[in-house]
Amino acid sequence: MLTIKSTVGKMIQEYSLNNPEQEAIVTPGLRLTFREYHKLTNQFAHFLLEQGVQKGDRVAFLLGVTGAFPISLAAIAKIGAIAVPINYKWPTSLIEWALEHVEAKYILLEDQYIATVSSYIQNKQISFRTIVQNHQLVPHFLEELAQYPSENPPIEVNPEDPYSLTFTSGTTGKPKGVISNQNTFFTNGVTGTGITESAPGSRYLFATPLFHISGVGVCSYHSFLGMTAVFLPELDPYALLDIIEREKITITFLPPSLLAVLLPMIQQSDSLLPSLKRILSGGSKVPIQLTKAYENLGFEIAEIYGMTEIGGCISAWKPKMGYDKQHTVGKAYLSPEIKVLDPDTREEKKIGEIGELAVRGPQVFMEYWKDPEATKNAFYEDWYLTGDAVRIDSDGFIEIVDRYKDVIYLPGFGGVYPSQVEKTIRLLPEVVDVSVIGLHHEKFGEYPCAFIQVSEASILTKREVLAHVHEHLSRYHLLDAVVGFDQLPRNAAGKIDKQALRDLHQNKSYSTP
Repeated sequence: MLTIKSTVGKMIQEYSLNNPEQEAIVTPGLRLTFREYHKLTNQFAHFLLEQGVQKGDRVAFLLGVTGAFPISLAAIAKIGAIAVPINYKWPTSLIEWALEHVEAKYILLEDQYIATVSSYIQNKQISFRTIVQNHQLVPHFLEELAQYPSENPPIEVNPEDPYSLTFTSGTTGKPKGVISNQNTFFTNGVTGTGITESAPGSRYLFATPLFHISGVGVCSYHSFLGMTAVFLPELDPYALLDIIEREKITITFLPPSLLAVLLPMIQQSDSLLPSLKRILSGGSKVPIQLTKAYENLGFEIAEIYGMTEIGGCISAWKPKMGYDKQHTVGKAYLSPEIKVLDPDTREEKKIGEIGELAVRGPQVFMEYWKDPEATKNAFYEDWYLTGDAVRIDSDGFIEIVDRYKDVIYLPGFGGVYPSQVEKTIRLLPEVVDVSVIGLHHEKFGEYPCAFIQVSEASILTKREVLAHVHEHLSRYHLLDAVVGFDQLPRNAAGKIDKQALRDLHQNKSYSTP
């Protein structure tokens, strides 16, 4: 277990002392060296103190893909306040709930989200500041910050101090606020060196939303890795390829769905994108054909497995580990420690047996905000219980079997693992995407139903899907199917929204062949 500790502010300060002229932040209209980044975030920290923000206060922000995101995180970290990134894709009612739930002391805004929270701010009389307009840090705000001291703020900040309150995806009810300390992201910076294999001077492109844990994580420890953070505010495939070439990007994160869109564009492009070495991906498995196609072009795809409660990454799979292990999520690196427990007895499972993945280490979260019962239930002794059903093979590779909460139980038959059924359905060549969920049944409690996205010219029918599944698995593994979706609903993190599918089924707001 790692014993060295640090804070977000100290990571920035130490790298800026050794590499002051290296670019730290590249965002429209502004380029900052690490010297300037350290100075600006100190000035921002003093500004927040003058606004009455104190250590432990929650500073919420609605910011898009902008350099203001890591700048805000760093300023908040340097005074020991707690950063609360808000999912701007949520409905207004949920955003207002989140602001009330965390008792936000101050709010930082991008201009395009002002209307979303204006009523709440007015009703609650909460102080706020718009710091981004037209995807750029407001020049007048920067001029104002320049009047503040450039030295570290006079606040004692420790590695164990709470630093971020990041919300889970909320697929089973209201999102939970996950409190992580400053050292969480230092630890993930250390493990990130092995996962990203990035050297100081690497250039990381942010092109997808930052409010989830992967964005918060890399924005928090990019200075430890010595990476220049480059931001693309509006995601467009052509603009994405252009900025990779123009800014000599070496590493980025792209979800599997976007990888599929970009592949033919890259194959048909005159540019070979020579700087790009590695693409991180996650949220769902990248099809093996897609990974091999990118590798043939000279780009390594590393599939990341992690969660909000771990501050980011647990393990990663890379092609060099072998395509025979591609069905896994790779191995854990340095930290956290992992083991597999029986979900009922909490006894440790043997190699190859299915059980619940438990993790522990310095990056495990502190608590769920205002939810001591959920916090207590999330742990067995000092091990965090992930809720993922996994098996670990003799080589240490982790295979995700399913989420325990997604397992569908049929009386007299036992549990149905949706991922097993989905894997079988994906063998059909016309299937683009699929999600198997449990739907309510008056007699059986719930039953498995597949929602299937197919290729444009597909004539695949429900009868053919059921016949295919029943040929490979028992009949009870799939009792119904809805075929013909153009696209399955996804949440802001890019994961299939299973509650939205249940709502669609209940309202019958789709057509079937």
